[in-house]
Amino acid sequence: MYSTASKRVLGLIALVLIGSVVQPPDSIGAEATVSGKLAKWHKVTLTFTGPETDERATPNPFTDYRLDVAFTGPSGQKYVVPGFFAADGNAAISGADSGSQWQVHFSADESGPWSYQATFLQGAGVALADQPVGESGGFMDGVKGTFQIGPADGPGNGLYSKGRLQYVGERYQRFAETGEIFLKVGADAPENLLAYDDFDATPNVGKRRKSWSPHLKDYNTDADGLLWGPNRDKGKGLLGAINYLSGKGMNVFSFLTFNVAGDDENIFMHLVKKDLADYEANHGKKTPDKAWTTSIERLRMDVSKTAQWDRVLQYGDQKGMFLHFKTSEAENCKLMDNGDLGPERRLYFRELVARFGYHLALNWNFGEENTQSTEQHQAQNAYVKRIDPYNHLRVLHTFPGAKDSVYGPLLGDKSELTGLSLQTSNPAFTQVYGDVKKWVLQSQAAGKPWVVACDEPGDATHALVTDEEDPGHDNARINGLWGTFMAGGCGTEWYFGYKHPHSDLTCEDWRSRDLFWDQCKIALDFLTGNDIPLSKMQPTLTRSGDWALAGDGCVVVFVKQGGKTQLDLPQAKFSVTKLIAKTGETESLGTIDGKPLTTLQASVKQDVVMLLKTKQRDLKYDLGMPEAPEKVNLEGATVFSAIEDFNLGPFDGFVPNYVDKARKAIAINAAQFPGKKSAAEMQYEGNPGEFDIALMTMTETDGESTYELYVNDKKVGQIQNPVAREDYEKVVKVFPNVTLQAGNKIRIVFDAASNKKIAEDDGFAFSRGRWTGIAIAEPGKLKDATPAAKESTPSIPEFAFNYDPTNARKVHQQTDGILVVEAEDYDAVDREVARKWYRTTIDSTPGITPDPDPNHAAGAVGGAYLELLPDTRVTHADRLVNGVSFTNVPGQCSVLYYPVIFTEPGRYYVWARICCTGSEDNGLHVGIDGQWPESGARMQFTGQHGLWQWDSRQRTTKVHTGVLGQIWLDVEEPGLHTIMFSMREDGFELDRFLLTKQPKAMESKNLDKGPDASPLAK
Repeated sequence: MYSTASKRVLGLIALVLIGSVVQPPDSIGAEATVSGKLAKWHKVTLTFTGPETDERATPNPFTDYRLDVAFTGPSGQKYVVPGFFAADGNAAISGADSGSQWQVHFSADESGPWSYQATFLQGAGVALADQPVGESGGFMDGVKGTFQIGPADGPGNGLYSKGRLQYVGERYQRFAETGEIFLKVGADAPENLLAYDDFDATPNVGKRRKSWSPHLKDYNTDADGLLWGPNRDKGKGLLGAINYLSGKGMNVFSFLTFNVAGDDENIFMHLVKKDLADYEANHGKKTPDKAWTTSIERLRMDVSKTAQWDRVLQYGDQKGMFLHFKTSEAENCKLMDNGDLGPERRLYFRELVARFGYHLALNWNFGEENTQSTEQHQAQNAYVKRIDPYNHLRVLHTFPGAKDSVYGPLLGDKSELTGLSLQTSNPAFTQVYGDVKKWVLQSQAAGKPWVVACDEPGDATHALVTDEEDPGHDNARINGLWGTFMAGGCGTEWYFGYKHPHSDLTCEDWRSRDLFWDQCKIALDFLTGNDIPLSKMQPTLTRSGDWALAGDGCVVVFVKQGGKTQLDLPQAKFSVTKLIAKTGETESLGTIDGKPLTTLQASVKQDVVMLLKTKQRDLKYDLGMPEAPEKVNLEGATVFSAIEDFNLGPFDGFVPNYVDKARKAIAINAAQFPGKKSAAEMQYEGNPGEFDIALMTMTETDGESTYELYVNDKKVGQIQNPVAREDYEKVVKVFPNVTLQAGNKIRIVFDAASNKKIAEDDGFAFSRGRWTGIAIAEPGKLKDATPAAKESTPSIPEFAFNYDPTNARKVHQQTDGILVVEAEDYDAVDREVARKWYRTTIDSTPGITPDPDPNHAAGAVGGAYLELLPDTRVTHADRLVNGVSFTNVPGQCSVLYYPVIFTEPGRYYVWARICCTGSEDNGLHVGIDGQWPESGARMQFTGQHGLWQWDSRQRTTKVHTGVLGQIWLDVEEPGLHTIMFSMREDGFELDRFLLTKQPKAMESKNLDKGPDASPLAK
């Protein structure tokens, strides 16, 4: 490698020798030398002989000369490509810093004849202008020529077989040659990949420069033509690393191109003013301007070093790799022109585009953890769009807590941004799905879908640790890898936490995560190899709350813990394939008929992917996604999800918590931990200052949970939920004027509490301390919010017995000691404010929705029965609304009246023939003559779902499934009486009932039709 000092001496000598040769010649120069493989998509280089000059010369060859070449293709397409000073035209090998060669790299998108015309201008700062305005520089100015391009390579030759990757206005990019979409997985770390011993003029601040020697054994001779240095023997370590990563099936790697004053400080395209020792002496984050202003030539580039970088990137093309250019980081994103689009920034991006823009698959990332203003982002995005002839993807990365304020103002037509590079802060990767899905959907709604990737999943400390530390990588695989894809993201690049071996700065052995690359390849192969129309599918949730993508005849479901998932499917025949995400094992599960409440059974206790496909492509999909919690106004705030942004522990001194997927909340299992406390934590990464913090909780009817807020283990305050009228109403409580700075730990402590109002087991039910997240905003922006009465929720007065059985149209009479009445033979009904009893027959189904149950009339006696509708509480996870979908108060809702004549007084046991389909449609109350005795409360049914069966059980605190023989009514005297039934749970289906003095008149849960109905009294 040529040292900076030796290059400087050569340059000074050359400048003395050629100082008078920079004047343009009188005539147009010769055509360019065309080199490279003249085939579609391959790198074609045009080399011109221009003014003899030097990296340090005056005029400045990087700013005061401007080479642009206009290429015209067979179909009339035109590309204007910026050129660059190339020293002797072979600087990667020679290390030259002077010469007369000027080059343009180009890749053609069509085979056939191409023409070109060069424009070469000179003048102070001419290269930095928006428009090519200046004097002719002579030499190649106006030179024209032609060349012939052959067809594209066949399959198997890296990106050359697929063509240029293009943004096409969708959330996935597409390859121009094949039309296929691009999904990526690979390495985000090390960010200082280009801090490499074999590159010219690369400093070694902090001894962080790499040899990449662990990958020497992975070097392949297919890279021989890309080695550099005088002996063509440099680059084997890094080229071997790329060969290894590609061989594992990965297709992306990432690198900083400028980290002066950053975490590593060894990477930049620029010349140093004096030598590397001077630069290393002046480095440092605490004085970031010192190295930049004192030791760096801010408007001059290192020709040989950038040419050597390009050889590595060429190998990436050859191996099918996407190139992630990270053009700055937090510490230095404002070094150039204080963040504005000034001469330093213009030159930097022009040189990036000119020297590397021809590569087929890349994005320009405008900064890792970027803190520039919205206006600065808009300006540099627009500039790069103007100068990049290939319109490569333009993305932005920022701090986890700054996404809303940074990305929001750039949505839609407010900027030329076309993608995002997301960073999260949860070590279990739980933020990934929510973050990716949010920006996929928001950009889509803004009219310009962004290509959204999660390029730093996890947190800064840990993220993707080594195989040795975590060989299973379950959280990374489930929440990070599949979380991104299931949210509609294009893929992930994996960051290596700074407190682990082979970290983001120290790693030079990608084999340290070898086992995880295998899991990534499984995901890539499955999603790209099964004809899944991802671009036409939308992210959603199943009825069970599992991640899903659906559309165009295809549904993909990811079930985190295996077992089963329930979803609503349109009526069609679907083939089902199961993938075990960790091992790659697949199994065909045959075909199913799509219907509401379809259950898919995974039969394993690990994360699985279910692929459902039908030939009917135009179906609409509503998989039964649980409704989101009631919205509150958090405008102007940054919101952090309890599930996605917090570390859920468990922590010492606290009981574990669990994720309530249906409500997007975390909670305590109150059955296991009544009265106990749990905790969750997050690290604040935003700007310092004083803020209001709003905690978002949910009410529960069985207790008023308490919540405590801590910052760095210091208690800020405590709140308690209000008394609930119904479950799961949204509450917002604000803690005002909380001081925060980056790195602070925010902890929420919450408990399971009981108000001793709802009986359960031997005692009382407990709330579960549910909460959904926090919001952080400037003081005064947030307000408390407590549940308010809803217009749709009825006000129900206490039960009053106003029914007169003497006016009944028909009365059933006891015979043979029993009474049997068909449910649909009621005489009157009242208190049907929220739910009504509807008659269902074989020929007629009520058109009331929701009603997830099928018609069960075929098994009902007489072909008819009654059902309480609508049925909104189907599972325990569904919202419970007291007095609407559920009531534990007999006589409160939907009362049926049956006038009957008893010939004998005594105690009568009540049996009913019912059909239940779940755990939330099998409860009823029974009473007599306007009274609701405890012995008639909470009739409970259990047994075979979907079948008519007899039972007589009462739900108790000890036995939720009911005690047989404990439901009865006492008849004091013979004569006319009124039997009453009222709702406990909506969706209840009642066929008939029986009153008998025998406690065990029949077998529990029997499927017989039972005795004939009692006759009507005359």
